[in-house]
Amino acid sequence: METLWRDVRYSLRMLLKRPRFTATVVWTLALGIGANATIFTWIKALLLAPLPGVTQPEQLVEIWGATQNNSALSNSYVDYLDLRDRNEVLSGIVAHQILALNMSHSGSRSACGRHRLRQLL
Repeated sequence: METLWRDVRYSLRMLLKRPRFTATVVWTLALGIGANATIFTWIKALLLAPLPGVTQPEQLVEIWGATQNNSALSNSYVDYLDLRDRNEVLSGIVAHQILALNMSHSGSRSACGRHRLRQLL
């Protein structure tokens, strides 16, 4: 234990002799810890937190159509209206659509996705 305290005192003396290096190390550590905390906060809020207003997320289902070779096919708005009006099993139905949008600023373009809810029951 005595060796540990001797090493700590030596490290502090060396850091005090080089204030610019010490400031750089402290700034780098603070930036890394802050970025890490921010990223994990976003991950927790976006991916790990339960959906607002959903009390039993394990009972959520997603309804897709299927083609003859069994690949996924999205439903039309008319299909949604039919499912909504004839529903006797589910407590509510939500339709959503993912739109590909192009946004431009000063001539440069970038594509992004947008999620739009059609109707919430």
